[in-house]
Amino acid sequence: MSGWLADSFRLVWALFYWNGRKSLFRWHGGRSAPPCQSASDSGRALETHCDACLLWDQPARFQRVCPLLVATPAGLRCSADAADVRPFWGRALRYLGLGLLSAYLAATVATFTAFRVIGYPVSYLAVAWPPAWSRLDEARGRYFLQKGRSALGTGNVKAAVFSLSLAHDLAPHDYDIAFTLASLWQFTQPGLSDQFYAQLLREHPGRRDQTADAWHRALLARADYRVIKLLAAEQFTHTDAGHAGYWMQSLLFASRQTHDVSPLRALLAGPPMLEAQWRRLLSAELLIRTGKVDAAAAELRRVWPEATHPFIPYYQISSLIELGEARAALELLDNYGTRLRDDERFRLRLRAFAVLGWPSLLAGDVELLLTAPPTAPVIELLGTHLAAHPDPLLLRRVVARLREAPLPLAPESVPAFDALFCAAGVAGDFVLMREMGTALTKINAATQRTLSAFEEFFEGRSSQRRIEAFLPSLPLPLELTYVMLQRYSVAPPASKP
Repeated sequence: MSGWLADSFRLVWALFYWNGRKSLFRWHGGRSAPPCQSASDSGRALETHCDACLLWDQPARFQRVCPLLVATPAGLRCSADAADVRPFWGRALRYLGLGLLSAYLAATVATFTAFRVIGYPVSYLAVAWPPAWSRLDEARGRYFLQKGRSALGTGNVKAAVFSLSLAHDLAPHDYDIAFTLASLWQFTQPGLSDQFYAQLLREHPGRRDQTADAWHRALLARADYRVIKLLAAEQFTHTDAGHAGYWMQSLLFASRQTHDVSPLRALLAGPPMLEAQWRRLLSAELLIRTGKVDAAAAELRRVWPEATHPFIPYYQISSLIELGEARAALELLDNYGTRLRDDERFRLRLRAFAVLGWPSLLAGDVELLLTAPPTAPVIELLGTHLAAHPDPLLLRRVVARLREAPLPLAPESVPAFDALFCAAGVAGDFVLMREMGTALTKINAATQRTLSAFEEFFEGRSSQRRIEAFLPSLPLPLELTYVMLQRYSVAPPASKP
């Protein structure tokens, strides 16, 4: 083995040294003695020894440098006359290329193995192919993204911030990394979070809906209505028909909370292709907001033939309830029939019955919803209603049914427990509130510190009276967020006469 290694090193040296010597020999016309042949021999072919291979462990290996060396019955001899000795640079370059290729492959395999052992999700092609080397930083960024997410899962925010910031430095245009950072910063540095979300909207138009929805929820949690109005108007103008109602609801809510009708007027006067159903909705809203309540109610009581989007009838019925026209709202709900989803129908019926003070019909609908073993969406719907319209008796009935058929302590049950937690806090049932809080901590949906802040708020022991001071730390379902902001807003919504 040692001899083979020694000859391997000699091969590298010999490819250049002896081919160089023989090139000089040919350059001088071959008039001097050849550098590789034994000077004491005749210099004739097949009779002359090769001095160049004498020190090799296996002299025959020198044939890789010079194919003129051949085996004869008398031993290894040079097969060329002295005057015909010549270099073999092509052979040297082939060996050099193969050597460099082998070294490169060995280095890339070692690098690839090291990256995968560390945990970088990198492919061998990204390591071995130079044009793909830019993907290495992306792979390292994904690695630190996973570390950041793991740290968040254990509650180690400091480590999460470090890992995610490093990931963003390595892959500044990676959507998932920037999106995670934006979500993380919304609690402690909302201005920086807004910058990340705005950048994502510009750089990743294909994922605009996901980005805008997350940004909207973050803005709503901290009641940043100024930015919400801008974002909602922009999204409503450019989104697809399926999401138009989502953004219209957001725009209307922010406009009402700030008593500002300018975004509605701008939208009504803006896009010439704005559909008739949306123009009619905006016109009705402006009637309400300018004090023309009777005219608005008359308009809202009608079935709008052009109303093809399901949000239109929902808006009409909801607005009638808020205007004190709950009986007309129920009649319109029947007229629209199946154009509303079942959950929306129940939500509106419960609101109307609560406003009208019809406890029997209200309890009947609640019992109907609780007939089958309750699901998380049903409990969320009931909890959200009870947060908006507190009713201790109905709350106890919902909880009693839930104890008969408990929900699993799993992530899909979080919205339901959120709704009951808030409903109990609003109703002053602090024992039930803490029970629901315990369920949320068991699912790892909230920390005890966060829940304690909410408990103090509901119990009136907190110096902070603005609910938006707490909402960013406990992401609630969208409808529940609207309810909590409306209930604890500094001023009453502008839609109330």
